[in-house]
Parts: sequence; structure tokens; C-alpha cells
Amino acid sequence: MMRAHSLRSDPAVDRAVEFLLEMQRSDGLWYDFYTLAGQSNDWVSGVVACALAGRATRASTAAADRAAMALVKRQRANGGWSYNQKVPTDCDSTAWVMRALLRCRSSKPSALIRATRYILRHQDAEGGGFSTYAPSDRIERFIGVQPDQLQGWLCPHLGVTCTSVQALLEAGGDHRAPRIASALRHIEAQRERGGLWTCYWWRGHGYATYHALRTLGIGNALDPAKRAEVAKAIVERQEMDGTWRIEGRDSVFETAMMLNAAELIAHMEPALTVPMQKARSALLALQKQDGSFEPAPILRIPPPSVPDPNLVADWRTDQEGTGVMVSDSERVFTTACVVNALAREGL
Repeated sequence: MMRAHSLRSDPAVDRAVEFLLEMQRSDGLWYDFYTLAGQSNDWVSGVVACALAGRATRASTAAADRAAMALVKRQRANGGWSYNQKVPTDCDSTAWVMRALLRCRSSKPSALIRATRYILRHQDAEGGGFSTYAPSDRIERFIGVQPDQLQGWLCPHLGVTCTSVQALLEAGGDHRAPRIASALRHIEAQRERGGLWTCYWWRGHGYATYHALRTLGIGNALDPAKRAEVAKAIVERQEMDGTWRIEGRDSVFETAMMLNAAELIAHMEPALTVPMQKARSALLALQKQDGSFEPAPILRIPPPSVPDPNLVADWRTDQEGTGVMVSDSERVFTTACVVNALAREGL
């Protein structure tokens, strides 16, 4: 069982944590993102539990452990977890829940073994990447399409590959093992010419860049020269007010994730020190009175037949179906990301 590192205390972080504690439901889970399938709970709870489990406070640790206990009971027969109880299991939700269990006292060895087997069934044997869904998940039945209309959701996804490899490595996997090494090569190959990463389900560069850097780092696969290129790109994209934006619009989520990314490599890239200070100040100025942070349409759900989200011309905002961009209307997801960004010690 792995316990996350202790995070420093800060009044703004404490207020954000208190907000998250208040938003935990009686079933031990957190809920966010309204979609046609309802709100997420398993996946979102995995993310929030990961953010809280590392905090050296009794309340946050207890909340994370309570969520982990609930999640263990919600594991499906195939070893996976899902967006919520209605939707078929998926690899990303499973990886996040597995990472949460590894950080909590409620970790159950048999549940982790089953989750590992489930995740590995989603790896592309040729390219090394991991897909959100595999044919065995039968997501087409749930959304009402033919199996040949799932190319986009069945192909490897950068963000899912990152969280899957992190889960496998945190569970004791060897970065030199052929399947993990193949996935690490896939992640590096997805870096764009501008120096950063993007991914299928998320707008902007922050989420993908943070998780790519983190995965390559713990997998001992982060090239120093390329690390410097990433640092340069992070600095160049920052606005004068200390934020990072998505398509020209202010974004707390993008700023938090870019700050997370910068913090991973700042001890080796001193040019990031001032940008990080500016980003922290910007986030503090954006915190709401209740400790939370402004939601925005950050999660995108492409049509299942579309492998490249850039091919979607007209996205709808906070509506049902696919071809939509969805806000974390409960403010849980973004607030958890900010907690990570503001409270993280150097890695």
C-alpha cells in the first residue's frame, strides 16, 4: 500500500479542502459533471480521494479512506470501475480508483489485482497506448450505436495511457517491463511540436502535459533536453496575469494543471520559478469565499466515431449527448486540481 507524501498547510488550501469535505455525500462519494449519463461518482471520487489522501490532516485522510471503502464495494465483476453506476466500466476510471486505493487504508489486494488485469486488457499491443474502452466493455450497447461507430472511443488515448501507467507503476510495476516501456514510448511520441501534450477527453494542454510529465518522470523516461523544451513552452504560454488560458479564455483548471506540470520539473528548470509564483498568486485571487474555484466547460465528449477531437467543428456547451464540452458544475473537480497545485511539495 502506498501513502502519498505529506503536503504543506496553507490557509487557501485548507479552505479548498474544507469545501471538498463538505461536498462528500452520505454514500462516501463525490459527484460532478452533468452528462446524458448523469453525474460521475466513481471516477470523480477516485480523483478527489487522490488529492485528499496525501494531506496530513485527520479529516482529509478519513474522507479519502471513506471514499475508498465505498469504491471497493462498487468494483464490477470484470475488475473495473466506471463514470457512475449506470455506465459500463472504463480504463480511466479504473486507473483513478486504483490510484486512490493505493493511497488509502482501505486498499484491498484482490481488488487491486483485478483492477490491474482490467487495465492491461485496454492496452494496444502494437502502439503501447491504452484506450478508454475495449470491445469487451460493450459501451456501444449503452450509448446505442453500432460497434463499428466506436473508433474514437476504442483507440488509444494519451490521458488514459498516463493514468493507467501511473496506476501500474504505483502498484509496483517495473518501468522496464515491456508493456510499460512500450506505453512510455507512446506517451513521449504524442508530444506536439509546440513542446506540450493534448489529450482526447480534455480541453487545453494542462491536463495532458502534467500527466505526461508525471508518468515519464516516475517511469524514468523523461529526457532532460525534452524536459527543457517543455519548460520553455509552459513559460511562453503563460499570460501576464499568471494564468494559462484555453482558447483565449481564463481557466482556473488550465492554470492549476500547468502549475502542477511546472512543479514536477521546477527543481531542474529554474526558469519556472517566477512563473510558478505568479500562477499561485493568480489562483489565490480566483478562489471563491467558500473555498472552491470557478467551474468551466473543460471535459469534452467527442462523438464515439471521431478519433481526433479537432475534427469536431461545432462543440455544444453543457448539453447532453456527444460533441459537447461539460463543466464541473459542482466545482469539485477543479477544486481538487487546485488543491494538488497549491499544496504540492517539490517532487
